[in-house]
Amino acid sequence: MDPRDRDALIEAALTAWRPRSPDGRILSHPAWADLPGDDREAAFDATLQARSLESLLDPDRLSTTARTILRRIIGLAR
Repeated sequence: MDPRDRDALIEAALTAWRPRSPDGRILSHPAWADLPGDDREAAFDATLQARSLESLLDPDRLSTTARTILRRIIGLAR
């Protein structure tokens, strides 16, 4: 795989966006399926780093993922 293609797939897999099934289940990012095993591990590690950096910028020290999950929990609790 061309390194630029690999980097683009990893970058795409890092985003917080995930597709949903018709019944609302959150699915894996399509880029994830295109990555070989070693590159999936690299994408996972990069995701951990990105979420850690995001949390440093947030006043409550939450990543975008954590904030989204909390919004869903609070929305369901009402």
